[in-house]
Amino acid sequence: MNVETVTSSSFIFVNDLKTWSEAQSYCREHYTDLASVRNRTENAQINKLAQYKPIWIGLYRDSWKCEAQSYCREHYTDLASVRNRTENAQINKLAQYKPIWIGLYRDSWKWSDGSPTSWMVPFIPPGNINNPCVCLHAGQWVNQRCDATFYFICEIVEVTQQLVRVKITNTGSSVNLEDAAEAMLQQFRQTLKERGLSDNMKLTWRKQPDGKIFHLEEKEEKKKENQEISCNLN
Repeated sequence: MNVETVTSSSFIFVNDLKTWSEAQSYCREHYTDLASVRNRTENAQINKLAQYKPIWIGLYRDSWKCEAQSYCREHYTDLASVRNRTENAQINKLAQYKPIWIGLYRDSWKWSDGSPTSWMVPFIPPGNINNPCVCLHAGQWVNQRCDATFYFICEIVEVTQQLVRVKITNTGSSVNLEDAAEAMLQQFRQTLKERGLSDNMKLTWRKQPDGKIFHLEEKEEKKKENQEISCNLN
């Protein structure tokens, strides 16, 4: 697992009208990414740069989940909720081992660069699922259609990076670890937050050359010198 901690950041106002995805691509090509807002000081800096113009920032809503939710609400009632073991078995049977959306979610708002979203709760705009991208306008965070064109704020970020070895102990669970990877990251983030560690810390999985995150450990493999975190799956 990669652990990145932001050591310094600076913001750049780009006086060019682009859609959210175009702005994201531009910032990633020329700087680091679309701007993330990690605290009130950075929020004030970005507001000062914007000068009351509507600008894109890096906040967006998970569009795949939103599209599925929108479809279910239009044609049925909602995305599926699982209230007991019987319903869980029914949904598993329907899924036939395919990854599917259900109605359970944590925080579907995300920053383009993967920064934590815990601080920004008071600023989250109303949940219009048809407008999953966010711009800053006159000091307010406003969700907009992603194909609208605005000026935007890029960010240059300097980070320190540490590689942490994670050992997962499976106690008989049938959970597919690759499918559960994001949920485990959320668990680690919550644990770090509870221990008072910085919100400037970003956790990501490091994929192996074969594209997978996890591999079975050989019993005779020697211990590596990396820091090790154990996590039990119930």
